[in-house]
Amino acid sequence: MKNIIYFFEFIIVFIIFFLFKLLPLNLSAKFSSFIFSFFGELSGANKTAIKNCKYVFPNMKEEEVKSIVKKSWDNLGRTIAELPSLNYLFDKKK
Repeated sequence: MKNIIYFFEFIIVFIIFFLFKLLPLNLSAKFSSFIFSFFGELSGANKTAIKNCKYVFPNMKEEEVKSIVKKSWDNLGRTIAELPSLNYLFDKKK
């Protein structure tokens, strides 16, 4: 049963990466950034990230901690969107 679920997860990720590769890099990065920022805040990992930031920065205000976590989700989304284009990015530098 788990293998079937893993297979469908693979297909979904493959399709998303394929779409990111079709889109221009800036557009795919912005889209992925938005998706990760939106859904990241709804996930349980967001609470863990806020808790960890408060632990590391005990004197920081609540708004600043939430801003750091939101920027982290944004950065993660942009990084994920860049993965399908890594070959293009490295070939472009030559």
